[in-house]
Amino acid sequence: MRTALRLLLCLIGFAGLLGTGYAWIVSSPTGASPDDDYHQTSIWCPRPIEKHCPIVGTTDQGEPLVEVPQTVDTSSIRYAYQQDTSAAVLDGMDDDILASTSRVDLGDYPGYYYTVMNLLVEKDVDRAILVMRWVNFSLTILLFGGAFLLLKHPGRRLLGYTLLATSLPITIYFTTSVNPTAWALAGIVSAWIGLQGFFTSTSWRRTGLGAIAALGATLAAMSRLDSAMYAVIVSVAMVVLHGRYILAKKTLLLLPLMISMIGAVLFFTTHSTTLTAQSAMIDGPRNPWQVFFTNTVHLPGILVNFWNVDLGWFDVPNPTIVGILAVLITFVIAGRGFIRARCDWHKAAALVIIGGSIFALPVMMMQTRMLYLSEWGIQVRYLAPLIIVFFGLLMTGSPRTDPPELPWQIALGCFSAFIIAHAVLLHTLIRRYVTGMDVTGFNLDINAEWWRSAGPSPMMTWTLGSLGMTCIVFIPCLLSLRPPMIRTTAGESISIVNKTQLGTP
Repeated sequence: MRTALRLLLCLIGFAGLLGTGYAWIVSSPTGASPDDDYHQTSIWCPRPIEKHCPIVGTTDQGEPLVEVPQTVDTSSIRYAYQQDTSAAVLDGMDDDILASTSRVDLGDYPGYYYTVMNLLVEKDVDRAILVMRWVNFSLTILLFGGAFLLLKHPGRRLLGYTLLATSLPITIYFTTSVNPTAWALAGIVSAWIGLQGFFTSTSWRRTGLGAIAALGATLAAMSRLDSAMYAVIVSVAMVVLHGRYILAKKTLLLLPLMISMIGAVLFFTTHSTTLTAQSAMIDGPRNPWQVFFTNTVHLPGILVNFWNVDLGWFDVPNPTIVGILAVLITFVIAGRGFIRARCDWHKAAALVIIGGSIFALPVMMMQTRMLYLSEWGIQVRYLAPLIIVFFGLLMTGSPRTDPPELPWQIALGCFSAFIIAHAVLLHTLIRRYVTGMDVTGFNLDINAEWWRSAGPSPMMTWTLGSLGMTCIVFIPCLLSLRPPMIRTTAGESISIVNKTQLGTP
């Protein structure tokens, strides 16, 4: 009976996962994510460009002009930065009309992500984009889900708490997009939790978690240049964290060494033309100390956007309540984990490595080119993978896998706050594209200007996503409950569950 109940809960949780993914995937039109015109063109025309797309000329700077379907090139420009303009402006666009653009990857990205996504290109652009979003979401679920199944109970709690504390708004949004950040986020987080399990598990669990770590690091390094560097940084931090166990069995070093080599090779074999162009924009000499001071002072302002960043082309406003609840959830869970979990010099050093990288990398990159952060356009999503790992390390306890359980009252409050924040954010995302933000009201179906021709209505889609997230959050909690404890003494009440386990995802 208990096995059948657990199976039923697993099926409900999986259905919730599909519902949530579906809602986020279909709620944005083609071209909705940041720089989608660039990433979509690069998917349609991966390197070597001439083998995939016709080159019809060059720009004044000597960059090639390629021809792609109009919906690939200009779909996002028509409503980008205009939050009151709905996605209905896309209705007049035609996949059969070609447009020329120079917005294509020439070596600024490793390129492998674009090559893989190109396999999914088809004549119907919107359908192809939806398939790519599903592939990215599925990869994320396979990596996280595989780690969750292979980890022992304390490791599952660590992964669950970390994702709960850091999913809104960036993680869930980008892992359901065609932006390469989808692989960066899923890959680096998987590399971290995979290494965590690899160092603390044995036998077949260690093998499986090592494979997840290697696959995650490879995907991340294939997607973005900075993520290749992150794979190396995370490997070093995890070796430091588990140093005492590695000294006892030095063969454990082989996996982080392999991951570091993957990241280093892809980093040093990818060239960046954009950095040189940006450096040339400086007019006259600058004071190095002034540049360093200004960037150091302003970087925290960028980092706090991890909880409050506007989505899309900065035209999907993040409601204030979402940012507040996201901050509270993160600091309640991670803060309590840090206070209750034992912190020795290994953990402190690992936190310094990850935290120091979050601050040092953007500042150093700007310093070498004498640029200010505002000129380069550093976005918090670039640093999001390391931020997630940092909070995961905060909650890592002793023996390196055991973050303390949340009291059931705090757990219930955090779970409820997360569900509310997610529902509000998803509602805002759908509202942005269905009518524009100049229309208000709860019912998303009223006065809808844009929606997909097939599938549930906007309101039903929001309901599916909201209920789905509720299942995702609470089902692991129910699955972790201990068997009922029946008191047989006369006059005593029957305790159905051990309430102290409510906080365990």
